[in-house]
Amino acid sequence: MEINAPVRLSICCKQFMRNIVLLTFLLILTNVFGQSKNDYKSIIEITITEYKTDNILIYERFDNKSLLIKIKESDSKNVELRNILFDKKKTETALKKLKNNQISDFTTLELNETEEKPIAYISSPIFSKNNTKAIIYGKQFIGGFTGNSSYFIFEKLDEKWKLIKIELERSVLGF
Repeated sequence: MEINAPVRLSICCKQFMRNIVLLTFLLILTNVFGQSKNDYKSIIEITITEYKTDNILIYERFDNKSLLIKIKESDSKNVELRNILFDKKKTETALKKLKNNQISDFTTLELNETEEKPIAYISSPIFSKNNTKAIIYGKQFIGGFTGNSSYFIFEKLDEKWKLIKIELERSVLGF
């Protein structure tokens, strides 16, 4: 089946616009927040791989609501989560910018495009004031109304991000 010229032009325009949006997004990340796409990619892929060991797929979009609530609760310009200091304004802005964004912009690993269980939702990474530590907040639904939430805590060692700890926040029936 041959595609006519107007349809072909429409497809090219959509691809071009998607690339412009992605480029703008990357420029915002690197210039405003000081993190490279590789920092995000590395941390996100480690988290996805950690969930996959239990055969749990990550939902395809970031879920930053829980972290945003925790950040907004602070009255000071710095926020401490899990003994890591974050700049409140910078972190809040980053979470809002990435809210509901596609995780696939950062990885080629398999994601869950439906909300079938077992499934996990993860936040976008947030970075400490000194950019040496990061956190992803994850919520996992096992089935029915059972689930848990955890903090994935990362540290940059020898220019590579390493998962140093997973701290269970809560395990709940009736999630």
